[in-house]
Amino acid sequence: MSRWRMWVGVLAVFVCGLIIGGLGGGLWERYEAASRIQNIRSGGGQLLAEQALARLGRELDLKPDQIDQIRPLLLSAFNRVHQMHRALRPQSDQIMQEAASRLKEHLTPPQREKLDQAGEWKLLRSRPKPPG
Repeated sequence: MSRWRMWVGVLAVFVCGLIIGGLGGGLWERYEAASRIQNIRSGGGQLLAEQALARLGRELDLKPDQIDQIRPLLLSAFNRVHQMHRALRPQSDQIMQEAASRLKEHLTPPQREKLDQAGEWKLLRSRPKPPG
């Protein structure tokens, strides 16, 4: 009978480890995804330009001198796109805020309260929140 209890205990420890590992891994992945998004936003387009350059270098077998010639073009393009996104962000936020206000007309009072508590239109976004 004592062997049976020992194996049940080992199995319980194993199952607990699986559960904790799964939950911890999921939380870590969400944190990493949010951190990557924050790095992309704060980098002014440089991170995306470097990633695109690395991909082009692999796919097109670019030579080092070609990479040196292409880098400023990509940095400039991605920087301009980043500036455009920053300029348009307030307008897109306003549009989503208006949509949330109109959405409230179709909700029950408890649903409206929950939407207000969640930060209104932020529930409509499909992006993870940045860390911090």
